[in-house]
Amino acid sequence: MSNDAPSAQSGGGPAPAAGPAAKKLPAWRAALTSAFNGLFLAATILLTAALLAGGYLTESRPLFAWAAFIPFGLGILHMRGHVSGFFYGLAAGALAYLGIIYWIAPTVQAGTGSEGLARAAVLGLSIVLALQFALFGFICSYLRRMRWLFPLGGACAWVALELLHQFIAYKYMAFPWFVLGYTQFAQIRLIQISSFGGAYAVSFLIMLFALGASAALGGKLRGAARAAWLVLPALAVCAAIVCGDYIIKKESRFFDAGAQKLAVALMQPYTHNLLSDGFTEDVVYTVYEAAAALEGRRVDLIIWPESSYPGSYEDNGYYEFLRGTSAKNNNAYQITGSYSMGDGGDYVSAALFDRDGFLDAYHKTKLVPFGEFLPWQKTFKKFYGRYGISSLTGDFVEGRDAGKIFTAAFERGAKNFSFGAGICFESLFPAVWRAQANAGAQFFVNISNDGWFLDTAAPYQHLRANIFRAVENRRPLLRSTNTGISAWVDAFGRVKFQSVLNKRETALLAFDFQPKAGKTFYARSGDIFAYACAVFALSVFIFCAAFLGGEKKQ
Repeated sequence: MSNDAPSAQSGGGPAPAAGPAAKKLPAWRAALTSAFNGLFLAATILLTAALLAGGYLTESRPLFAWAAFIPFGLGILHMRGHVSGFFYGLAAGALAYLGIIYWIAPTVQAGTGSEGLARAAVLGLSIVLALQFALFGFICSYLRRMRWLFPLGGACAWVALELLHQFIAYKYMAFPWFVLGYTQFAQIRLIQISSFGGAYAVSFLIMLFALGASAALGGKLRGAARAAWLVLPALAVCAAIVCGDYIIKKESRFFDAGAQKLAVALMQPYTHNLLSDGFTEDVVYTVYEAAAALEGRRVDLIIWPESSYPGSYEDNGYYEFLRGTSAKNNNAYQITGSYSMGDGGDYVSAALFDRDGFLDAYHKTKLVPFGEFLPWQKTFKKFYGRYGISSLTGDFVEGRDAGKIFTAAFERGAKNFSFGAGICFESLFPAVWRAQANAGAQFFVNISNDGWFLDTAAPYQHLRANIFRAVENRRPLLRSTNTGISAWVDAFGRVKFQSVLNKRETALLAFDFQPKAGKTFYARSGDIFAYACAVFALSVFIFCAAFLGGEKKQ
């Protein structure tokens, strides 16, 4: 697979030792060995990609993720050289992402009408995202020199690369859709460690287990070292599960003792297709009909999704509809997703209303590239103009206050309650939710329009990120989407309600939450665990590259 220098001890492969004393193989046998090596590496690439993609589609298959990187680790230990590790990781990552984000193609085609552009988009994005896997393969090709530390160093390196991806996405532009830990969204006891180390802590355990198994099965470990890397990761996983069970039992008593109950209406009007096709009158009728069905019911908070109504909430018709709906429902508060105009331009916003009208708004701080803005417009202005490329929904400006929260007295005259609101794509950015939790949010609201995803795995994948935001901050989360999936996720990540995808419905929930909950370690300290992993991985990488010599000293 590579022209890099051969190795006598490159990790379990059948290649003979190099050097003057090595016996030269017949040409036919050398060709057969080379073909076998290539087939083995190709098989590990395909198996890793298939398991990762299969574990992150519509159905929950958590064990796939635990197995996915075992063949990857065997491939790294088997191959020769560092450049090979880079391209090995790139191939595995690109194929995995083609399976994970396949929905990009129908989404782009629906928005642009171009099948060629749709295919190019999913292929190009998969290759770009696979650079994380490529760097991982390159780093692991060095870390394997320290055989007894390879699984730990590799697990830390993976977390460091997930953190790097998130940093680039938050500060500049990227698409942090896939985090390895997200595959375990349904393993409630296990994912409680996210309140300490974020979703990265779950990713760390998965990778530690997989690389430990690959090192024991295909590396040069012997005796106690081999047994250790089979047993220690399993013990770490068991410890995390026991810890999670303890957290749930202990904190459930606290939550149950002082829980507040609100009557919440999650609105799923399913107006995306009507809006896209320009049937604005039908949209207005549908929304009015959904609101009218609430009259006479006790409702404290009505949550409308992003893009449920044509135009801005500042428009007179929309404004009066929201104000009137609150007045007809015992002055219920309403959150709606729309856009607004400000001094710096147009904003994607979440607005809070009651019967007196507009109260407050949060402006989305992380916009969707090409969906809500065109990146690097000054640099690519001519290119965009030449090919008629424009943002799908408009040219919006990012808000600047990720920690903005809303305050409302649901029982008039009673103590105020505070909650944060994230919009769509922001569910992928833990920093937004930590900022809101630290600002005093007692629960979260997420509004989204997942209608662009059509009938694919993307709405399910999007919901899973929300589950981790709830667990990381120990805050329940209410999610309203235009076409689904709307949901209520409790503070432990348990989905207590989930709507049907692509169906018009309204969910009336007896939502409970604990307004006195403290901040989690993750909310207070942020990504300290991931940074510690990054420091350790970098230190081991530098040591291996600088002091352990070439492959022959592995």
